[in-house]
Amino acid sequence: MDVVEHGGPDGPASATPAWLRVLDGSPPAGPFAHPAWASTWCSVYGRFHPPLVLELRDGGRPVAILPLQQTTYPGLRTKRLEFIGGSAMTRREWLLNPRHPGQAIYSDLVVTPGFEQQALDALRSWLTDRAGVWDELRLTCVPATGAFARGFPALAERWSPRVVVSEKVYIDTRPGWPAYRGRLGKRQQRHLRYEPNTLARKAGADLELVVHRGEDVPERVDELSDLFARRWAARDRGMPAGNRVLYRRLACARELHPAVYSLVAGGRPVAMQFGFDDGRRYLPYVFAFDPFLDHTSPANVLIAFAIRRCCEDGHAEVDLAALDAVDRWAGDPRPRADLVATSPRALGRARAAGLDLTARSIAALHESRAGRRVVRGLGRARLKAAGR
Repeated sequence: MDVVEHGGPDGPASATPAWLRVLDGSPPAGPFAHPAWASTWCSVYGRFHPPLVLELRDGGRPVAILPLQQTTYPGLRTKRLEFIGGSAMTRREWLLNPRHPGQAIYSDLVVTPGFEQQALDALRSWLTDRAGVWDELRLTCVPATGAFARGFPALAERWSPRVVVSEKVYIDTRPGWPAYRGRLGKRQQRHLRYEPNTLARKAGADLELVVHRGEDVPERVDELSDLFARRWAARDRGMPAGNRVLYRRLACARELHPAVYSLVAGGRPVAMQFGFDDGRRYLPYVFAFDPFLDHTSPANVLIAFAIRRCCEDGHAEVDLAALDAVDRWAGDPRPRADLVATSPRALGRARAAGLDLTARSIAALHESRAGRRVVRGLGRARLKAAGR
């Protein structure tokens, strides 16, 4: 099996014809497996994360795509291969969170069924031959039950492979709203009865869920970005300027089925979600709410309204992968894995160890009083730069 490299700023565009052909012959994939996601992310953050899309061919026919980016980290200049979107967006964001999982909520090897093992073998050969371009592999948000995650220990044999699994969940909306609501604990059912009324009283009007699709999405995403910026400004933190551009461009990528779910009271949004919705699966991606209403749980109320809408309009699921705390929503498990391996070269191992030590030191600093002051200072500096 041959491996073709599509690197540089035009890497995702160069790989797109082969990528779409592989997707056509594969099971349905989410938005982060699509070249439109890769092209959009790289158009905003590709300067710090140059793309390197690997196309795997069998007899000249593309059968697999691995959408990678190359990130060189400060200090020892450690070179890390990551999934496109699978890391902190900028160096400042990395300093704020050196364990940042990235914005690609699910990432994976896109492979035609039946070619999984051949693709893993070809990747092992490529990584061995091209050991000079990487010191560490760090591949986040990989479906833990998929062929890539299951085959990673063998692929990275003798490269200190590590697999860390975390639980994410989705809501099966096919049985309908009453059946789903009956799965919730008594405490959460009480919240669903009382929280909407409390929020409506605080907002001064009845609540309505409005779903935006198509040409209306970019304008609504701008509204969400403003709400998001207000929320973080209230906490002395600022939204990365590039994210506003990223969301706007994703909103224009029709292939990804962008949508905005907005909870409206008296004609104004009190909470919003930007996500991807193909009519069968809704994946919320970014959440924002009015900070003035923080204590009335606007984000939780919106999630409940969105789940109910999807239960009633023929959706099969709502995927809550973007949430860190999901136990209260009584979902079905969908585990994901973070995969890490270290270069076989001595210099690469030293650089990877240095990066790990730096990241652990930064994380420890964040837990200290001085570190918290630094984080607040960085947030205020971002707000000042944004003119807020």
